[in-house]
Amino acid sequence: REARLEHERHRAFQPVGRNRGTRAALQHMLDWTAKQMEGHSKAAVSVMHAMRPDNAEWLRERLESMFTVTDMYVVEVGAVIATHTGPGWGVAVLPAE
Repeated sequence: REARLEHERHRAFQPVGRNRGTRAALQHMLDWTAKQMEGHSKAAVSVMHAMRPDNAEWLRERLESMFTVTDMYVVEVGAVIATHTGPGWGVAVLPAE
């Protein structure tokens, strides 16, 4: 099962659900990103991953096809974070006006 986390205003990550299987979790990440965009079509995007470059690339390709991406960053998180999270990925978006 893949866990999903969301950063709250109080500087804490909160679980927002679980999916069965990698593809379902990746699709949920795309759905979550679309919701965060709140109708915007243009954004700066960062895709982070811990030992999952293939999933990060999959997300990058789909996000670039869904939105007009002004800046795209694909980064691997450091060993300290990966130790606590295990393999996985995340997306950060900054909608543009």
